[in-house]
Amino acid sequence: MSLSTIIQKIDAEAGAGRQKILAQANAETERILQQARTDAEREAADILQRADNDLQIFTQKQTAAAQLQARNQKLENRQRLLNDVRVRALERILACDDTQFASIMKTVLLSVEEEQVGQIIPAESDTARFSEPFLADINAELKQRKRALHYTLSSQVSAIPRGCIIDFQDFEMNYSLENILADLWEQMKHEVSAQLFDDGNN
Repeated sequence: MSLSTIIQKIDAEAGAGRQKILAQANAETERILQQARTDAEREAADILQRADNDLQIFTQKQTAAAQLQARNQKLENRQRLLNDVRVRALERILACDDTQFASIMKTVLLSVEEEQVGQIIPAESDTARFSEPFLADINAELKQRKRALHYTLSSQVSAIPRGCIIDFQDFEMNYSLENILADLWEQMKHEVSAQLFDDGNN
């Protein structure tokens, strides 16, 4: 074999080797690019999914916050209305006439559970309403019920706006009209709420 033939064969083999190397390099490059595209698509999908999850969580929180705010506002409005009713009721009770006042106080005095003598100290504005005949009528009914409870009238007056204080010597009971309404209100407010709001919630 001549020298030129040997050189040509070496060149041919070298060219074939270069082509093979280039082909392998191109294939590896394509594989790397494909993997990069796949990774990029997966990463993008993950980012979108996280963003969607974050949006849902944010929306849920916003909705929950809005619902809570609406509920609190509703409760505040209900409480305001109930307070308005209580204030108007107190104004009407404080403005009651003699007949209404006598009916209220008679019911209260007959309901006292003590079984001893109690001295009535009337509000200054109600002194005339706690007359001897009024107390005699209540005491007579207590006696008829076989109660030991009995009322006397003090010459003093109390500082409450309307109603009376009952002095049982070792303790006193405040039966101002405000206190009477406060006790009644605790018993009535659920019913009042139901009538105002068509349910039983406060």
